[in-house]
Amino acid sequence: RELIFTGGDRVFRFEVEDSGGAVTSARATIKVIAIARIGNPIRDENLLSPEECSGFGRRDAFDQLGTGDPEACVCNVGHLGDNCEIHPCNYRGILQFIDSDGVVTCGCSHKRFTGNDCAVACGGHGDYDATSDMCTCFPGWTARYCDVQCDGCDGPYGACSLTLESEASWQPDTDIYLTVDTTCACDEWWMG
Repeated sequence: RELIFTGGDRVFRFEVEDSGGAVTSARATIKVIAIARIGNPIRDENLLSPEECSGFGRRDAFDQLGTGDPEACVCNVGHLGDNCEIHPCNYRGILQFIDSDGVVTCGCSHKRFTGNDCAVACGGHGDYDATSDMCTCFPGWTARYCDVQCDGCDGPYGACSLTLESEASWQPDTDIYLTVDTTCACDEWWMG
């Protein structure tokens, strides 16, 4: 792994127990003058992505959190949790703001995800399949992101879809249809 290792003071905190069971806390400060890697790099606070912080933070060697625990994770902006394992935008957007109540506002990375935390997939009107990266719309809804409602075509005997003209009007650069017309294809022996 690539390290960002710099000279300066390194602080270590630990507990020492003697053979009689007496325990005391100790703190050692080591001044780094010559920079050379010796030992396990997972224990250096300057490691870009230590495994224990899920790759989204670093160790709290300088006690930024005020816990006194150098093994605690200081998470990168946009990650939360004891091990920085929680992305407030569900890995579907970029964190823009967290208010004083902890409510997040995310800029969702794609139109198929909406909501403050980008947790609503397919407009709430379909299921998202991560393998195909596509939405499967619930009855009564259609289009790439299930954001077009089909009035009167939501029963068990018909399937709603966009007309061929509407489908051909799709603009991939802007994620919009220039024409939005729907059609209802009824099952055999059904009409309406």
